[in-house]
Amino acid sequence: MLSLNVAAPTSRDFQPESSFSALKWHFVNWKVQGCCPMEYTGFKKILYSIHVIIYQFLMGVYYPVSLVIGLFFLESLQEVLENIAVTFTEIILTTKCFFVWMHHKRLYKIAEISRELDKKARLNKDEQEILNDYLATYRRYLKIYFISYSTVDVLAGISILMYTEKRLFYPAYLPFDWKSNNFLYFIAVFYQYGAWSLQVCENLFIDTYPGIVIHLLSSHLKVLSLRISKIGHNKEDTHEKSHSQLKEAIKDHKTLLEMFDIVQNAISPGLFGQFIVTVINVVTCILLVFFFVTDVYQQAYFITITIAYIMEIWLACYYGSQYLYTASNVHYAIYSSLWYEQTSAFKKDLIIFSENSLKEYTFMAGGLITVSLQSFMSIMKTTYSTFTVFKHMTK
Repeated sequence: MLSLNVAAPTSRDFQPESSFSALKWHFVNWKVQGCCPMEYTGFKKILYSIHVIIYQFLMGVYYPVSLVIGLFFLESLQEVLENIAVTFTEIILTTKCFFVWMHHKRLYKIAEISRELDKKARLNKDEQEILNDYLATYRRYLKIYFISYSTVDVLAGISILMYTEKRLFYPAYLPFDWKSNNFLYFIAVFYQYGAWSLQVCENLFIDTYPGIVIHLLSSHLKVLSLRISKIGHNKEDTHEKSHSQLKEAIKDHKTLLEMFDIVQNAISPGLFGQFIVTVINVVTCILLVFFFVTDVYQQAYFITITIAYIMEIWLACYYGSQYLYTASNVHYAIYSSLWYEQTSAFKKDLIIFSENSLKEYTFMAGGLITVSLQSFMSIMKTTYSTFTVFKHMTK
């Protein structure tokens, strides 16, 4: 039985050389939201609880609810599509935030496992290089996602400034007459755009974390494969030491399988919902660009947000496929060791380990969709087919 009675990650888990430091800013964002609660006591705990309640009510409850209610008061198809494009995004974001909160102890466990595996990797330059490459890759991806999501936010702001008449950022229900005067109109647009900007930031971190933790697991698996392939090649090592190294590798492999289960349970429900919403949102935005929106700034906005919607699932799918490839290489790493010169006890353990390593572990979204590039392409094909159907319906 997996024990999740673990403490929250500490500052040492977020040091630059730590593999778990890739999630540093994710945790900062989740602590602000309350998804990974701050461990305050006394008056600070009360203030923090009030902050989380207000934040989640305004951003996680009222904002999507106002969009859903507003949907029933819309008259044109364009307004309905514009509302749908953001409503599903906000609903799935709130859902994903809930799952992060529900599984935050699992994330703490990933930090604990990574901490122990990092200690061993630091003893070898080649192994540390694999983890350094992982961190460098993560930083590049985070910059790309930051630029993409920021572009969406900036273009959304520009499209608001280009309005020639009073209209909301997105069609929604508000408990006051925002058309009655300029001040109320400013309050309405400021709230909508401010909430949207905050949730763009939330999406940045909540969309990238599944791919990052899968990549983290793959990197530690690469480190283990490298360590296994070297067993027996050092002529100074005795048979007993080689056997001890094999036993340690088997232990680490079991730890990584435990980590796989933790990651799987943490990301599965959120990714399943994201896959479905991606199809809806991408089709909606493409329909708006091709048949409804004529303003160049709004067209640029919907094109960039379409790319952002696709990026939401691409990273996890890419590293889901990479994990399958990395896991299959463990078997080859075992046979790359100098096993044929070892004792019969060593060979017996090696055979059992080899058979266990052949079992395929695949990340699943909702237990139905594999998290892989194959699924990504299937989702894109489904999106295109759905768009084609709606295209013929609009003729």
